[in-house]
Parts: sequence; C-alpha cells; structure tokens
Amino acid sequence: MNTKDEFFLFLKGMLMGLADIIPGVSGGTMAFITGIYPRLVFGIKNIDFQFLPLALKGKFTKAKKNIN
Repeated sequence: MNTKDEFFLFLKGMLMGLADIIPGVSGGTMAFITGIYPRLVFGIKNIDFQFLPLALKGKFTKAKKNIN
C-alpha cells in the first residue's frame, strides 16, 4: 500500500468516525459506502485476544505481533 492509498484509507476512517457523531448515521454504513467494510471486518477478525490488553498498556510493538 502506498502513501496515497494510506492517506485515503485514513480519510475514509475519519469519515466513518464522524458519521458516528451524527444521529441516525452509522459508521458501519459509511464503511460500506466507502468500500472499506470488508477490510474492516477482516482486520477485526484477525485481532488476537492478547492484542487489546497490550495496546491499552502502550506496548504497541508486542501488541502488533498479536495481529494475524
């Protein structure tokens, strides 16, 4: 993935987050409309149970190893 693609993925994620603020609009719907829904589901599916505690403790290097 190049820098341009990463930037647009970031913007789509921001749009998804902003949609959650607006009553009646779903972030999941925005993910579907912008085309990142399959990637979102795949990403969530591949997170190991040890990822979240490590990430919350700020141990991002170790947490990253728990993503399949």
